[in-house]
Amino acid sequence: MRMSKDVFSSDTFNLSVPDILQLRLDQLKPDAIVVRQKKTKKETAIVWTPALREAVAMAKRLPRRVRGMYLFCTRKGVPYSSDGFRSIWQRRMKSALAKGVLKERFTEHDVRAKAVRELQLEHAAALLGHADARVTERHYVRGPTIVRPTR
Repeated sequence: MRMSKDVFSSDTFNLSVPDILQLRLDQLKPDAIVVRQKKTKKETAIVWTPALREAVAMAKRLPRRVRGMYLFCTRKGVPYSSDGFRSIWQRRMKSALAKGVLKERFTEHDVRAKAVRELQLEHAAALLGHADARVTERHYVRGPTIVRPTR
């Protein structure tokens, strides 16, 4: 898989890696991407944004030998396993560090934390599919609370 942050980014999809890996083309509806999150079993409709449309379009243009029913699939048309994805992630991370594109390693959880950093806690919890905002706060809210002055 030729993976780039622009194509495969959990802050664009607002999904966990396992949910992105299982994303089927029939879940791409005209108004939203409709998924049942693997961990919480919660059905979520992710409304299209320009960045999301572009990421999906880029994913569809990825070279592949077999067109599978999944947005991200192996040469055989089946979804990547979590271990397979981690292997690709590590190779791409190592390459980006060696080329100076990145200064330090980061994880999928770091990307998700960044995506919800400036959102209200309840909105962030809804985006991540958490039933309780305390889960979001415990696992994804990092660093000081960001506030904006009234003037």
